[in-house]
Amino acid sequence: MSFSEYREFSVGLSLLAGGNGASHAALHNEGRRILGLLDAQKPKRGDDARIQITVSGRPYFADAHADFSVSHSRKAAAVSYLSAPSSGPLRTGCDIQYAPPSLRYENISAHFFDSRERRYIAAAETPAGQSLRFCHIWTLKEAFLKLYGLSVAEIAETPVFSLPDWKPEAQGPRFFLYEMHGKAAERYVLAVAAELPAETPETRPALKEPELFWFSGERMALTRIPLICVKSPCGEGCSNKYMAASSM
Repeated sequence: MSFSEYREFSVGLSLLAGGNGASHAALHNEGRRILGLLDAQKPKRGDDARIQITVSGRPYFADAHADFSVSHSRKAAAVSYLSAPSSGPLRTGCDIQYAPPSLRYENISAHFFDSRERRYIAAAETPAGQSLRFCHIWTLKEAFLKLYGLSVAEIAETPVFSLPDWKPEAQGPRFFLYEMHGKAAERYVLAVAAELPAETPETRPALKEPELFWFSGERMALTRIPLICVKSPCGEGCSNKYMAASSM
C-alpha cells in the first residue's frame, strides 16, 4: 500500500480568542477537543482506547488504531492524525509556531542549525522574512522530534533542512510545510510529518497532502511551502534509526 492510498491523514486547526494569545491550559484543552473530533468515527475498544504516554513523553492510542500529534502556539492549536492500516504501525508529528515580525534567533541557529539552514534564513531580504524562515526550519525540526518522541536536547540529530535545494531520498519521513496568515499581519508556520510502514528503498510513493480542517470560527489563509526532500546529517534515511528507540 502506497502513501497515496492512506485516506485518513488529516490536520485539525483552531484559533482561540485573545489578542496576545490564549492560556496554556486553554490551548491544551482545545488540542484534545480537536483530536476527539478527528477521531470521532473510530471504533473504541473499552479501556484499550485510552491515550497513554511513552517513557519519552510521547502520547499515543493504546489500541494503535491511529497515531496523532498535538501542538499549540500563542492562540493556535494544531493536531495531525493518521489512521493505522492493517499492514503495520505508523506515526505522525506536527508543530505550529507563531512567527513574529522580528525574532532574535541568532544564538539558536548558531548552536543547532546547519550552515545550509543558516544561509537559507539569511537569504531573506527583511528581518520579518528571516524570522519566517527561521520558523520554517524550527517547525520542521520540531515535527521530526515529535514524530519519534525525541526531546529538544536531541535537535542535533534532526535532518538538515537545506531549503530549497534538497535531492530526493527513497526512504524517511514525509514532511509538509505551511504558512498561515491572519489579521494584522499575524503569521504562523505549521509543519507536519508522517512515516509509514514497510517503505521500499527502490521507490518513493506518491505523496498525499493531509486534509486540513478548521474547528474554529476564525480562520487563516494557508499557503503550502513546496518541499522536495529531507536530507539527514549522515546522508542516510532516518526512519530505521529511530523506530526501535521510540517504539511503543
